[in-house]
Amino acid sequence: MAKGYDGKGNLMPYLTMKDVQSSGGLKSSTNDMLAYIRFQLNEANKTVQLTHQKTVKDRQGTIGLNWHIDRTSTGGHEIWHTGGTLGFTSYVVFYPEQKLGIVLLANESDPSTQSQLIQITNKIVSGLSAR
Repeated sequence: MAKGYDGKGNLMPYLTMKDVQSSGGLKSSTNDMLAYIRFQLNEANKTVQLTHQKTVKDRQGTIGLNWHIDRTSTGGHEIWHTGGTLGFTSYVVFYPEQKLGIVLLANESDPSTQSQLIQITNKIVSGLSAR
């Protein structure tokens, strides 16, 4: 299992969070994440449809069941979520119309890590669009 660090390079403890394992206490592999993205891209699945259904709209945007839902400049959907715990940061985003999903994981966490993962994703997507 990867070790997590803060922005100064200090080793951070693993969180056990027995009461909320789904909120930062899950352990996963690359294959697990690929399977999860494949599942989320299958919008014919009723469960996936439910999680992508808009449930809240406020001045910060639209949210489904645990997902932020935005529109791309071309009118497609961008469905995403960030996360993190001590020493770890994540960003998951997918574009159903393009059948594209990206998972970025970092074993470092500071106030700028999530925005850096989003910037990396934007560069990847821009590079694919330029093709």
